[in-house]
Amino acid sequence: TVLGAETAVSEINAKGELNGFPVELVAVDDRCDPGLVVDAARRLVTRGTIKFVIGPTCPPAAMAASPILAEADVVQFMPTLTEVGITWRVPGHFFRIAQTDEQAAQALAAHLAGEYRGKKVTLVYTDTFYMRPLIEMVRAGLPAHANMPVRFETLLDATGAAERLVRVLRRDPPDLIYMAIDSELVVQCVGEAQHVHG
Repeated sequence: TVLGAETAVSEINAKGELNGFPVELVAVDDRCDPGLVVDAARRLVTRGTIKFVIGPTCPPAAMAASPILAEADVVQFMPTLTEVGITWRVPGHFFRIAQTDEQAAQALAAHLAGEYRGKKVTLVYTDTFYMRPLIEMVRAGLPAHANMPVRFETLLDATGAAERLVRVLRRDPPDLIYMAIDSELVVQCVGEAQHVHG
């Protein structure tokens, strides 16, 4: 958050600055809009004093800003973006803190293949910008010899979708359900599951 960054900057400057240079915080609200973030990134680099950027935290905005920042030799630290290819598009300028989609998918596929071999597994996911590539990489990462009848089910953010999913799962109950969905949909799904069970 901005408050946390402000605190960190104050502490750095109070302890003798950074390599003898004072640190100035410049905060920008891009509203997760790639168009707005392009304008904001251009304004930042024209200052000539911006050396690194943390964010944007919204993936589409982060990807839109990256080429502009890299061209101006500004280092970008990304705490939330997990998309794989961006690291190679701007090598040496983009550093991520979170794991990539590929790393997460490989870890999940290996866990499922190792711990649930021979079991019926259902992966429930929301078909969104973030979840879609993750699930596709999990699908590709499951070894063919794992003997796992894995089923993939999409949960839409729509009235009755969770209830429909619960009915489908009750007809052919899996041994494990892995849910890659937003927290709000988890609450909705649990509520509608209770309704279906009566």
